[in-house]
Amino acid sequence: MNTPEERPNPDEALARARAARPEMAAALNEDQEPDPDEPQGWQPIWKRPRKPKSKAANKAELRKQRKRLQEAGKRRLAVAPAPLPAEPDLQRRRAPRRPRPVPDAALEGLAVVTMPDTSTE
Repeated sequence: MNTPEERPNPDEALARARAARPEMAAALNEDQEPDPDEPQGWQPIWKRPRKPKSKAANKAELRKQRKRLQEAGKRRLAVAPAPLPAEPDLQRRRAPRRPRPVPDAALEGLAVVTMPDTSTE
């Protein structure tokens, strides 16, 4: 726990802050933007000023982009499986086939085979 001697006096802190007020105001009033003639160091790309492109440069970039996307589409098409053939309309519209019952006469000739018991007790 702090003793009263260790704690700073609030009046002294207030006097120091008031004395530093003009210096802080001068720092805040300074021009924050660098001069346009002054060379700038490295800046992230989103903070750099935009340089307008010429129409020829813009068209060249779009040509390269279009070519890149077309080549990607060709690669994708070469790798993708072939699409399934479309079903004819008649097959899509008809009712699904139901299994036919097996006539009893077909079952008469079948033999029933049982597996030998392999369990050991």
